[in-house]
Amino acid sequence: MASHATGSLTLDRISLSPLAAGCWRLAKQSAGQLTSVRSFIESSLSLGITTFDHADIYGGGEAEKLFGAALGQQPSLREHIQLVTKCGISTIKTHGKESLHLNTSKNHIISRVDSSLRALQTDYLDVLLLHRPDYLTPVEEVAEAFSDLRSLGKVRAFGVSNFSTWQYDELQSVLPSKLVTNQIELSVAKHAALVDGRLAHSRKNGFAVMAWSPLSGGALLRGSTANLQDLHSAMRRIASRYDVALATVAIAWLLQLPYRIVPILGTLDPEKLKQGAAAVKLKMDRTDWYAILAAAGTQFA
Repeated sequence: MASHATGSLTLDRISLSPLAAGCWRLAKQSAGQLTSVRSFIESSLSLGITTFDHADIYGGGEAEKLFGAALGQQPSLREHIQLVTKCGISTIKTHGKESLHLNTSKNHIISRVDSSLRALQTDYLDVLLLHRPDYLTPVEEVAEAFSDLRSLGKVRAFGVSNFSTWQYDELQSVLPSKLVTNQIELSVAKHAALVDGRLAHSRKNGFAVMAWSPLSGGALLRGSTANLQDLHSAMRRIASRYDVALATVAIAWLLQLPYRIVPILGTLDPEKLKQGAAAVKLKMDRTDWYAILAAAGTQFA
């Protein structure tokens, strides 16, 4: 099997590929067709992308079920991939209207893991993430859930998503093993983590940063808003210089940061997956990298 994305990241015995395949839009982009989901998995693996990022709420739960059904048709693939999923966001109805709330209580975490295991048709998750910080559940209760899930062999490693540095540290302080990732929004256009300490925090504590929306939902490729036009133009010039796609430049910009960053590619399109995978091999000149940062609006003294 050909591999474009090389150099997996090993964290607490868990290996993640340099890029992850995001399953947020899986149900919609595949139109519910298993052939499309199988093609997505095969295309990802052919490019060395072995980590698949899920959440129990993606597609109203359909994303995990579709992926699991495809995996069930070829169960031998399970040993070659890493399944990451998230829990903690729930939908409730109040006065006939749906709204979201957060729940990382022990019972809820364990219940959602069992549901994800059934949906994904697997006996274990490689990594479980808390989708967002829950302000009502003590971290000690979360630790109990993690301990039970690990001892039962249902989850191999744990992480968080959208946590601040202090929220990460508070949870980590009651855990016997290291959290392996904090999944945050990170892109050329949304790079606050560079200056607010979250990336430095990841290096200090030895975990990976999974970057969601590394193309800003595609806005970076379109340059369709006024605040992105200068950035889009700068990236186009640099993409032309290196003879690569715009998406390749955007992903490579993240990978060039001296941290363990795993961009999540949110597409089923084989060509777009190839453009993302090509970023692993692109090393930009320092002046080009900083030209992109400047075009994103960062001012230097």
